[in-house]
Amino acid sequence: SVSAAQSLTSFEIPDFACGRSSEVAPGWTVDAFNNALLAHDDIRQDGELLTAAVHLSQHGSNCTLAEAVAGLVVLPLMLGGSWDRQAPVLDSSTNLFHLSVPLVEIVRSGFPVFWAYSRLAGQHEAWSDPCVDLVEAYEQVFQPASVSICMELAELTPSHCPVAAATAAVCVALALTTAGDGKAFTETASEVVRHVCLAESILRPIYGAVNHGEESRFSNLVLTPWPLWRNLHELQQT
Repeated sequence: SVSAAQSLTSFEIPDFACGRSSEVAPGWTVDAFNNALLAHDDIRQDGELLTAAVHLSQHGSNCTLAEAVAGLVVLPLMLGGSWDRQAPVLDSSTNLFHLSVPLVEIVRSGFPVFWAYSRLAGQHEAWSDPCVDLVEAYEQVFQPASVSICMELAELTPSHCPVAAATAAVCVALALTTAGDGKAFTETASEVVRHVCLAESILRPIYGAVNHGEESRFSNLVLTPWPLWRNLHELQQT
């Protein structure tokens, strides 16, 4: 039988003009590009992959997410390791919420966008989230986590901790994909989608605003100590 997770990743998204066999850079299909990225800790180890990523970032593509991933991967190569130089780009042209692509569609696409944010964040010190004192306690149950634990985390998360609340919602979605609790396939898939959309509804108004304050810069979200990007990537890979 088909799993709930497969329902999120097993079909093409024609609006992005980038089916899995489409060419996103000379000699590179979507699948080949995505798989090569995930196979390398440092894309400089693969000259052809690096050339493809640079080509995508400089010349663009009619495939929104391929261009976005390439831009994130080459960002530290183009601007160096300085976060002060990278952050303004993340706040503008590589802001996830400026892509006009819902989170659930990114999960479905298979493009390793969340992996790219997580990888970039791993090169810098985490942002001092005001709810950082909760992270260690939450980390103990996030991996592995059950649906009930994640639901409890979501209910207990203080209202002034939006990234924690969004991470808990993704935690529920991720746990649902492996729960095997006997729910009907369509019901489980619907719940997965609902919780990913819930996470987005919490984050987008804060970190997708054009005129943002210092605390709501998207670059801060990239450096969140919460396992948001990791959980989204794991959801995409299930």
